[in-house]
Amino acid sequence: SPLPVIVSFHGASRNATEQAGLDRFWDPDFQGSTPYIVIYAEAHKTTWEGTPDIVDADTNYTSNILDQIGANLHIDLDRIFASGKSDGGGFLNVLACDASLQGRFAAFAPVSGAFYTFNDTADGIPIESGGSFPPILEFHGGLDITIPIIGGVRRDNFCLPSIPHWIQDWAARDNLPVTNTTSAVTSEATAFMFGSGTTEGILTHIFAGPKVNHSWPATFLNDDNQPPGCGPFGAGDGNGDGPASFNATPIIIKFFNSW
Repeated sequence: SPLPVIVSFHGASRNATEQAGLDRFWDPDFQGSTPYIVIYAEAHKTTWEGTPDIVDADTNYTSNILDQIGANLHIDLDRIFASGKSDGGGFLNVLACDASLQGRFAAFAPVSGAFYTFNDTADGIPIESGGSFPPILEFHGGLDITIPIIGGVRRDNFCLPSIPHWIQDWAARDNLPVTNTTSAVTSEATAFMFGSGTTEGILTHIFAGPKVNHSWPATFLNDDNQPPGCGPFGAGDGNGDGPASFNATPIIIKFFNSW
């Protein structure tokens, strides 16, 4: 039978191999009973469209990836998902709102996403909506000093929205109440879910914990949470915050399985 697909986008100055070491979507222990084909995209430059000073047409590049895997792999075209870290997570915000890609991704899961406001009129949601309401699951740590959860000025003096404001604007755009329900992920992490009935959780923000830095949440050491230079994939820019209280990857896969 055709298989679902996850396309994963690395963060700035990293690469596809390093992203594979972080998200481990390929790991059978995380995939569980639903196997996925995982595609790791590599940026033409150091990062992705939607980031200041990056003018590559990465939306077209992504469309070409989807065309190629659709033509050459036995995949479920209705179950193609996207995830990414940092600038790669921010790029998902662009993909989710690009009219040319409407309906080609079933859901998105950015981690520590950089949602630069220059892509939009005010709040980090691109103008070009495409008219769809894609499910989105976002993770952010309270100690993130690279892409702070409270927002602020970042690269080239462009602004980042606060994550609560960003997710509430998505809810408003999707005609959902901006109020939410909460659920404990662990004693340190909390899920904020928007929607009700058949749309319950269609937008979800997971606060990864007050001690989680700009790191992919994992209960084991990885390139993100290791001290600098100590990560198993050798990225050399670890944040030193150590393991989180949960693993983001199986939560993302469960979310994708829901849509």
